[in-house]
Amino acid sequence: MKSLFAAITLVLGLVFMQALAFAALPKAQPDNPNIAAGRKAIEAKDFKSAVGNLTKAVQENPNDADAHTMLGYSYRKLGTFDKSMEHYQKALKIDSNHRSTHEYLGELYLDMNQPANAEKQLQALKKLVLSLENARSTTTSRKQSISTKRIILVRQQSSKESL
Repeated sequence: MKSLFAAITLVLGLVFMQALAFAALPKAQPDNPNIAAGRKAIEAKDFKSAVGNLTKAVQENPNDADAHTMLGYSYRKLGTFDKSMEHYQKALKIDSNHRSTHEYLGELYLDMNQPANAEKQLQALKKLVLSLENARSTTTSRKQSISTKRIILVRQQSSKESL
């Protein structure tokens, strides 16, 4: 019963983190026709065609973390977990902060009945989301500070001009 509760908690956590991380399928190079075709195949749930198109995409650009993630996703949906793992790991080697990859790798671990590893991916995803939120708040603070400085400068200019 405890392991069922833990699995449900992990699934819900991954789903929740997906919403926070905006972890829809990554937006990889839209000008690449193989990626565009792979994305359409995924949307149509034609994962076999997606694998064909995305395999070509990663051959053309082996350093495209998004393409590797989508290929790993397609393999996972086909039940080819070893290939899925291979491409998720390649994606994380290219970009260790790739939120979609961490999410989908967590789902793969759940599919493979490895909840402890899924939990590690959930924790990595939480850390990335917090980092993203902190970066956004820092940027907002900087923008507010710059705006305040501009207002002060404009007021100083106006004061000088009125003298």
